[in-house]
Amino acid sequence: MKISLILLYTVLLALVQVNTNAQKPYLIQGKINGLSDGMVMTLMSNEGNLFSTVASDTVKAGKFQFSAPIQDLTKYALMGFNTGFPNQWLDVWVKPGSKVTIEGTGMLLKTWKVSSDLAEQKDLQHFTDASRKQLDELQELSVSENVLFAQREGGDAAVRARTKKGIDSLRAVGDSIQKIVSQHQIQVLKASTKKGTVWMDVLKGLANIAKYSNDSIVKAESIALYRSLPEDKRSGNEAMEIYQLLYPPVTVKIGEKIADTLLRDLAGNTHQLADYKGKYLLIDFWSIGCGPCIAAMPELKRLHESKNENLMVISFSLDQKAETWKKASAELKVDWTDLSDGKGMTGLASKYGVSGIPHYILISPESVLLDSWVGYSEGLLEKKVAQFVKTTAARPLPQAH
Repeated sequence: MKISLILLYTVLLALVQVNTNAQKPYLIQGKINGLSDGMVMTLMSNEGNLFSTVASDTVKAGKFQFSAPIQDLTKYALMGFNTGFPNQWLDVWVKPGSKVTIEGTGMLLKTWKVSSDLAEQKDLQHFTDASRKQLDELQELSVSENVLFAQREGGDAAVRARTKKGIDSLRAVGDSIQKIVSQHQIQVLKASTKKGTVWMDVLKGLANIAKYSNDSIVKAESIALYRSLPEDKRSGNEAMEIYQLLYPPVTVKIGEKIADTLLRDLAGNTHQLADYKGKYLLIDFWSIGCGPCIAAMPELKRLHESKNENLMVISFSLDQKAETWKKASAELKVDWTDLSDGKGMTGLASKYGVSGIPHYILISPESVLLDSWVGYSEGLLEKKVAQFVKTTAARPLPQAH
């Protein structure tokens, strides 16, 4: 009996120690020459499609600091919103008990030097060092673009035309610089023997450029790098996203039978779109980080509460973290059918060509795609539904024989 009690005490003590270590605070200390007192640095977390503030600190004598308990390895984004900062951020990795120092000069924060013992931060630093000159040039272009946007605000037609021309010119220069950065990234990826988190993030960025810029060289190199992944690395969500950027799936066209897959609600119950055959389906692809998606929620609620037995409203969350989806649905009071496949843009959404949100599709009772569109304006959903959906009682489902 005594031995059992000693063993139990030892196990409990070990569990307490593990929990204590998991709650150790990280420490981020910055010392940047050239920052004015009173500027604010903000640490942000990326919850899938939404940046949310973790903490802010006011700069004094070029210094700022962040510290808080944390449970897991986490990537934060350090941002500055004062005039003179670019619309970019610095990735900072932390884990329980980690100490991070940030050094630099001026407001081009993406190329500040970050020092820590974390492998992810060291890997990221290799990519930064390879393109430091070009990354600074891109940040300077971003600052100049911000100035033009500010000039355009409230300006007359002539001012808007002039600033648009200037912005287009800056972006053309940026595109040429980005090509150099992409080539540097490809070289670093090829030279790396580790294909960890940062390696995958960079490859995903290149695959995205390959899809939307039609850069055949970047696409060919990205495909070769993807194919170098071992089979066990290709099954994760990020690898699937890379694959679909490089090999876009065939999408359902208007007039064609729908694509379907296994879906879950917030309680963990499984569903398929086929379960709702016999009704018109208005499906809303959304995310908590999308302002227009949130703006559309009251109209979706009205449609849901219209008592039209022919129509079912389904909100389809693209937030891959279940806790983010659950929290957002609760805050927005989504009390109609609320589903997800947990795969973000790589799952069912990709079969309907979803690349921007909010994206809506309307499906017939016979499971045929009737309409598909991107964007929201007040009254649009009700107008679209009225074009197709009758207000009479829903037809009965065919009986099985």
